[in-house]
Amino acid sequence: MPACLVSAATRKDFTFAVARHFALAFLLLASIVFHAQVSVTTQHYDNNRTGANLNESTLNTGNVVPGTFGKLFTRAVDGHIYAQPLYVPNVSIPKLGVHNVIYVATEHNSVYAFDADYPGVSDPLWQVNLGTPRPAGFPTKYGIESGIQVEIGITSTPVIDTSSGTIYVVAYTQDSSTGPYHYKLHALDISSGAEKFGGPVEVQASVPGNGDGSVNGIVTFDPKMHMQRPSLLLSNGTVYFGFGAFADTDPYHGWIMGYNATTLAQVAVFNTSPDAGEGAVWMSGQGLLADSSGNLYFMVGNGSTTAETGGSSYGNGFLKLAGSNLSLLDWFLPYNATSLADADLDVGSSGPVLIPGTTLLAGAGKEGILYLIDTTHMGHWQASGDMQIVQSFPIASDEIFNTPIFWNSLTTPTMYVWPDDEGLKAYSFAGGMFGTNPVSQNNTLAPAQPGGTLALSANGSKPGSAIVWATHSTAGSAETVAQPGELHAFDATNLATELWNSLQNPARDDSGRYGKFNPPTVANGKVYLGTFSEQLDVYGLLPLPLAAGQTIFTTQTPAIQNQNDGVSYEQGVKFTASKAGAITGIRYWKAPSETGAHTGHIWSTDGNELTGVTFANETASGWQQAVLGSPLTITAGTTFVVSVNTNSVYAQSKKVLTKATVNGDLATVADGKNGVFGTIGTYPTSPTSGTNFFRDVVFQPSATQSVFTTQTPASSNINEQTSYELGMRFSSDQAGEIAAIRFWKDANESGTHVGHIWASNGGELANITFTGESASGWQVAYLTTPVSIAPNTIYTVSVNINVSYVSTVGGLANLITNGPLTTVADGNNGVFGTIGTFPTSSSQSQNYFRDVLFIPTGKCQRPQAPTGVVPSPGVSLVNLAWSATPGATSFTVKRSTTSGSGYRVIATGLGTSTYTDNTGLRNGTTYYYVVTAANSCGQSSNSDEVSATPERSFNGTSLFTTQTPAAAYTDGPWELGMKFQTSRAGKVISIRYYKVAGESGVHTGNLWDASGNLLGTAVFGAETASGWQTANLANPVSLAANTTYIVSVNSNLMYGATNQELATTISNPPLSSVADGDNGVYTVPGAFPTLTYQNSNYYRDVVFQ
Repeated sequence: MPACLVSAATRKDFTFAVARHFALAFLLLASIVFHAQVSVTTQHYDNNRTGANLNESTLNTGNVVPGTFGKLFTRAVDGHIYAQPLYVPNVSIPKLGVHNVIYVATEHNSVYAFDADYPGVSDPLWQVNLGTPRPAGFPTKYGIESGIQVEIGITSTPVIDTSSGTIYVVAYTQDSSTGPYHYKLHALDISSGAEKFGGPVEVQASVPGNGDGSVNGIVTFDPKMHMQRPSLLLSNGTVYFGFGAFADTDPYHGWIMGYNATTLAQVAVFNTSPDAGEGAVWMSGQGLLADSSGNLYFMVGNGSTTAETGGSSYGNGFLKLAGSNLSLLDWFLPYNATSLADADLDVGSSGPVLIPGTTLLAGAGKEGILYLIDTTHMGHWQASGDMQIVQSFPIASDEIFNTPIFWNSLTTPTMYVWPDDEGLKAYSFAGGMFGTNPVSQNNTLAPAQPGGTLALSANGSKPGSAIVWATHSTAGSAETVAQPGELHAFDATNLATELWNSLQNPARDDSGRYGKFNPPTVANGKVYLGTFSEQLDVYGLLPLPLAAGQTIFTTQTPAIQNQNDGVSYEQGVKFTASKAGAITGIRYWKAPSETGAHTGHIWSTDGNELTGVTFANETASGWQQAVLGSPLTITAGTTFVVSVNTNSVYAQSKKVLTKATVNGDLATVADGKNGVFGTIGTYPTSPTSGTNFFRDVVFQPSATQSVFTTQTPASSNINEQTSYELGMRFSSDQAGEIAAIRFWKDANESGTHVGHIWASNGGELANITFTGESASGWQVAYLTTPVSIAPNTIYTVSVNINVSYVSTVGGLANLITNGPLTTVADGNNGVFGTIGTFPTSSSQSQNYFRDVLFIPTGKCQRPQAPTGVVPSPGVSLVNLAWSATPGATSFTVKRSTTSGSGYRVIATGLGTSTYTDNTGLRNGTTYYYVVTAANSCGQSSNSDEVSATPERSFNGTSLFTTQTPAAAYTDGPWELGMKFQTSRAGKVISIRYYKVAGESGVHTGNLWDASGNLLGTAVFGAETASGWQTANLANPVSLAANTTYIVSVNSNLMYGATNQELATTISNPPLSSVADGDNGVYTVPGAFPTLTYQNSNYYRDVVFQ
């Protein structure tokens, strides 16, 4: 059965308006030089549907880490985002200038064009609505449509033709509450959203056939019965798209249609089952594929399979069509296609991938079998097995919905897949076949339905550049429930290494509700994620925290606060610094009536822009600050200009820059021509008579620090007749920039030396070749671009040797600290390896005298308070666990018997995020806990308080004793429950359920009163393979006598049950089941269960005292 859309029950109104001041801001931004070159114009990046962007030069395994990567901003939309966001750089928007644009389509039938880069520009560049969507909640084969909880509008990912500036969209509408229903193909101008080519056109089709729904030998496309989920394909001037069904509701067929991209005339139609039924083309949203000859490929869902006997039905098949007329060229059906259909194991539950540079097609469906097929001879059908194709083997024990992705690396071509209830896996490709065992995997499980949705970014095959991005549900199956989601980044060469995820800093990086089947879009240093939270999330490299550096102006304030000339300007101040150093930020004074977007610039006096930054999160008035993406190094005694645009209104003080304003190392230029202005976004040169427009900088004088100061090598002229890469591991307790690499040169050393900075996972962050070396001693090479480093994060600096080197054995056995910098003293410092590679071997903690020059740009930062603290009481103990805190080196646990006060330290210096409190506890007493994190900068504030009550014994009375399920079922997931009473007052201390063999996934127990109020929750852990499972409540729940309560536990696909077992009362005093004819209750996971079926016992129970 095809998975269903998930939508939220509410949708906020979103008004489209671009005010005049934003238009001015965009004109300003149009003057900025755009460097983005990658376009993402189709789902999964290309017509092979590889899911890989191999031109990503910004993001890598070294900088996608919690300290430097996170959520930058969001964009509000009017509905769920089921379609993958698309990206086009350098789009000219009428009256708004040139922008890098991210295009977003929603289930409310809206298409948005947003600026892709600037957080402060939140309004859309344009937005159009394409009609009233079809509301969800209509009847289907499986009951009321529950997957699409609000509406169905634009579900498929559009496609963009950059040559004509057109985005093609299929929208679903209805005229009234009872129809009629329409699919329409729209061609919109990517600059304005205006309809093109006489569009839209109604999607209509019919083919000869006597299949389901046919009339007089004709099968006609019925928009009421079909869902347009597969993403659009543009190939050889034709736009193609496919159709499946709404929850397998007959009559339906699989349809493929093609339309001329410039006339929107229909050119061809194909039906997968004209003389039968079903055969949906849905592929979990994957688009059709096209090869270089224009042939199309796709996979088909459940349905009749008569092709093996000469018929025309291709259920559960792989099909190849001619792009010119959609005639069938070739096909493949698995030997067991019919039994797959009978078991609802669609082959077409996901989509295929064309392996680049080959004629091979790979795909896998619900059975978990990967099929590798030669497209020049696909093999048709063979009753004895699938030996006629290139390869078939299992890659999952559960279902696959999200299409595998493929990294076409020159050295290690690899396919990645994340099935239901399993971990992320990588399979190597060599010699025209896949290895049948994963070469890498991560054991984190993605919940069932639909597993993990993947994308890959890399800079070609460059080491340290390849990242697998994945998004999936956090709380459970997303088939019929809008679940919280999470975004992950993994090292593509070693999936066991997770680089980052959105749960590590949820306050900043929360990804909202998971957008089912919707892969992340990675383009030009940012990750764009569509969600079911009515918003687009945008992730990227975080701006550096603004340091408390020097500024030109301190206590000065403008004499005129709201000057309004009715014209926008670029306004600036000329300044110099008496010392070399780095500008880390730009600031300006905002007038009380000033509005609109602002961008700051630093210029050289010959008019060259040196750097710039857009302001975000501005206050109503006063000083505003924006941190530069990378500090700008400046020389002493050189004049520069800092400028920020106005939007008509600004603040000023006249004739105050006729004399120099000096603060620390900074000073304004008193040349009689300071206080400059010009056209917005350009170098300002028009002078005033000393008007101060209150444009300023944040400056850090050059105080570059190194790890080593007076240390010198104990041994020199060490010659092993071999070249090595020698390094030193270090960290800083402040954010900052590595400006240079240095090393101690032995007197007998010669040859070329190259220095490297490495992230802890081996990703190269920078390299520089040394020039102008002296004969011996410290050598320094300044990096072309300083490397930003995060606080409390380990990095490695290395420089190669050419045979001879210096050393101090044991020199790094103990910490060496100089200012914010410190070495790592873990017994594995002083590292070496093959020349030019990340060094990881170590011997005797040797100091090879590799070092950096460092510019602090941030204050010493204490870690944030730990989050996600979870208590689990036992007998005379409480287990505590919490989420890891970035930058923390240790944790402290505090306890009290009074909520909110009286905490005392019970454990400190903990190196892990777990602790068992088993000292001095009194059973039956409630204890309150908080946890703090610490590093060299200090201790965090307290975490949120949690409480737990240890018990004398967790033994108690349960209702069920010898009863066991009569049968196992696989139609989950559900919330399954049982109504019960107790004849005397007491308390529930645990929840339990019976697990049938084969059941998997996370389980959560809930205790409810009869009105549906949630009284307590327990998460099951360390489950056995089958039988009774028990989870303790953090705090016991008191029950009144002779009162009805409900205990429930979710299922994940499988569960056990015995029909009619609750029709009569089951008793184990003081507990008894309720025999009211409506016991054995169920509903969707996580909700209060009220539905019943045959008084079924689902074996949900409590432990009562």
